[in-house]
Amino acid sequence: MYAYHNNVDGEFDIGIIGGGASGIFSSIVAKDEKNLSVAIFESEDRILKKVLKTGNGKCNLTNKDLCLSNFQGNPILLKTVLSKCSQGLTLDIFKNLGIRVVFDENGKCFPASYQASSVVDSLRFGALKRGVKFYTETEIVKIEKKDDKFLLRADNRYNFLCSKVIFSTGGLAGLKKKEENFFRVLKDLGITINKPFPALVQLRLLESEPFKSMKGCKWECGVILNIDGNNTLVENGEILFTNYGISGNAILNISREAVKNLNENKKVKILIDLLPEMTDVEIKDELTFRIKKFGDYDLEFLFNGWINKRIGVIFLKSLGFNMNDKINILKEKDVKKIIDNIHSFAFTVTNHNGFLNAQVMAGGVSVEELDFETLQHKRIKDLYFAGEIVDVDGKSGGYNLQWAWSSGYVSALSAVKSF
Repeated sequence: MYAYHNNVDGEFDIGIIGGGASGIFSSIVAKDEKNLSVAIFESEDRILKKVLKTGNGKCNLTNKDLCLSNFQGNPILLKTVLSKCSQGLTLDIFKNLGIRVVFDENGKCFPASYQASSVVDSLRFGALKRGVKFYTETEIVKIEKKDDKFLLRADNRYNFLCSKVIFSTGGLAGLKKKEENFFRVLKDLGITINKPFPALVQLRLLESEPFKSMKGCKWECGVILNIDGNNTLVENGEILFTNYGISGNAILNISREAVKNLNENKKVKILIDLLPEMTDVEIKDELTFRIKKFGDYDLEFLFNGWINKRIGVIFLKSLGFNMNDKINILKEKDVKKIIDNIHSFAFTVTNHNGFLNAQVMAGGVSVEELDFETLQHKRIKDLYFAGEIVDVDGKSGGYNLQWAWSSGYVSALSAVKSF
């Protein structure tokens, strides 16, 4: 328990709880809109720590394709918020902060420097130059209503009085914090929290399956999520086998649904399509050619120069073939067996790598309690929400940061306009 005092150590028009992407962005938007006093309260020793890690240190700011199918959350809320702060407006704001951007062949947007530190510096200096006050190592542990303002009590015993509050703490992804502690402040206010779980996270596979033999192998392929025997999602992209299971962008993008179903005690499998670009007829033709051309070679040569060698060998072993046999032992039924399974190399998912290794949190503040136009809480006037803390998340590829920028913009603009 904390021993609070009643002195006020700082008073601000807008208090922003959380110094991540949405919090810092909202502070800049607020200051540009009106010269109000704005403070950011960050529990870590410095702001924007997570942004430094995004896009493998390059900071994937957004994506050309902002189709709602790339997000999880209420589609009306998403459409409303993303239209108020579009990709174009977002990039205009970053241009004015000194960030020139480039798009890669997949539509991912990065700073032209390809350095996340450039984005961090632009946001940090942009906020400081506008007069935003930073309080680091200051975790807000209690929010009380005092007359028509909010009294924010911090773990370092400081008290702050704010007319408006934007709650942008981010989520549990990348943190060691316990769920009950992370959401305590909001639950004390009676705010509904939809059960959080890790998304964009690596998946663990059944120990008895041969994934460890393929540790370090990468492959561009199709990935099918199978729940209780039914195929539910398909994703194309890179996979990476590890000593615990499987990762890579394609896996991360289906992990949300995999984790959700694991939590519901359903049977979850990953089916890997090793040759998604080839039809069964094309595969049969290639196999027939190789059997004739390399018949006296050992069977481990069958996929040489076609599929990653280790993956090809383990795939054949999983079907019961002996690698010491010659390729010409393959009969028509064997070719059919290979074709029948090459689009669905199956693995059983048993677990995931948890919040500490996840890139984003699914779940969070229920959007049903928020005004979609302003992101203000319907019951608690002058309390706004932005970023990952809200029950909205997206695929890998810049979608979660676009949500951070857009929701930060909407909450800040709404808070400022209410003065």
